[in-house]
Amino acid sequence: MNNVPNNWDEWAAMYGPIVKAQRALGSPISYEWEFAGAVLRHVSGLPASRVVPQQEFVGENGQILHMDFGIEVTGHKIAIEVEGFDKTGSNMGKTKSEHNNWAARQRALEKLGWKVIAITNKDFMTNPVKYQRIIENAMTASAPSERAIVAPQPVVVKVQYEQPKMQEPSTNPTKRPKSFSTGSILASSAIAIAIAVVLFGLVNNSTDYETPIFANPSNPNCDDFSTRAQLNEWAKRNPEMIVTAHLDDDGDGLTCESYRYSDD
Repeated sequence: MNNVPNNWDEWAAMYGPIVKAQRALGSPISYEWEFAGAVLRHVSGLPASRVVPQQEFVGENGQILHMDFGIEVTGHKIAIEVEGFDKTGSNMGKTKSEHNNWAARQRALEKLGWKVIAITNKDFMTNPVKYQRIIENAMTASAPSERAIVAPQPVVVKVQYEQPKMQEPSTNPTKRPKSFSTGSILASSAIAIAIAVVLFGLVNNSTDYETPIFANPSNPNCDDFSTRAQLNEWAKRNPEMIVTAHLDDDGDGLTCESYRYSDD
């Protein structure tokens, strides 16, 4: 057998001994192996040769970390993270430290160009087809287009100027106050309006978008968003996730319409 497996049976034969050795050392890796058999080998268009278990990557602090599965296919880099509810045996879920470590892993992977798909243990065992479709969608999704930055356009105002009338010399030596023509007033008003429009656009465009952090990035819930504004901005940036996450089941274009946010 070559170093690159030609099919999933060769893949299992190649990586099986590694998994058994990790289990012998007490590593809780059985869920990952079951996920490979129940989901990965059934993903349409995914060659076994493009899936690497425990693939290395560099964390935020420069340390060497391992993702559960690394998939590089059709120009996409997909990191699979199989996550359980309880890592410490306390039956209390993730600790604050574990949650922070997970968020740091996700940031590091995304910075390196990986799309992170988090898998929950019990969910994939009860609904493996759901995750097969999520991975297939990630493999076939088009790259997000860069947002065009539109520069403010100058406002051109046509002003009708009147020819000043010739006045007769005044016999009164006292100077008259200068009068402003209608054209001058219109020009000044137009310039003021143009400056206000540009400033208003700059203020609106300066709003920062804070990326939400999900416990399960591949299947976010409505309560993962702080405000509806944050939800709407995320939905514009990730339209393909609306269907897979079931945030608009009736397909009317309104995400989380039954959920109430502070800015509703």
